Amino acid sequence: PNTNTLNDTIRMSSIMPTTASPPPMPLGLDEPPPACKKTNKKLYAKMPSWREISSSSEPDFNVAILLDDVHVKDRHVSAMSKPASRSYLTSIVVLNPCSNDEKEVRESVREWLKMNQTDVDVDDIVIGKGKEGYEEMLKEQSDIDAVYVVLSPSYQRDFILQALNAKKHVLVNDPISTVLPEYMETLECAKKYGKFIQSSTMFVH
Repeated sequence: PNTNTLNDTIRMSSIMPTTASPPPMPLGLDEPPPACKKTNKKLYAKMPSWREISSSSEPDFNVAILLDDVHVKDRHVSAMSKPASRSYLTSIVVLNPCSNDEKEVRESVREWLKMNQTDVDVDDIVIGKGKEGYEEMLKEQSDIDAVYVVLSPSYQRDFILQALNAKKHVLVNDPISTVLPEYMETLECAKKYGKFIQSSTMFVH
């Protein structure tokens, strides 16, 4: 072959851009998407609202709090004293009080309410101590509608069940439980008595 012609061909091919063929379309992407299936709403159980289970459209709630100790800081407590919440803090039980003296315990609870920016006067609420105080509160204070359990998820199960068995609604820290059987047990107990058990995550997001 002619050497000059061959060299010209090589030189021209190095200058001229090459046209690459497009990559093959992934299987299925060149086809139109299937029609969306309609959701059968009847398959989902409807959770009753407060308007359906209460005689008033916006019920008021008397709320009790179960604390591990007065050093716990909780950002949800302050919402209970806001008028829009329609909640009234009526009782606090401290499982591990700083003292056995009634006045010292009440003063520590006063400081705890102040630390958590709650406008509740400690003299207007009932203060309990230990497990005995919690049991007494559930038994004797029939006007309490709900209990906020401010404890570690690892050992709040028994206290949740006590409140549900006393026919109180329950608000707990997130998560409700770290063990599936315990979680299902608390849900079944709430269902049995027609009560709500709610994680405090709803107040954050």
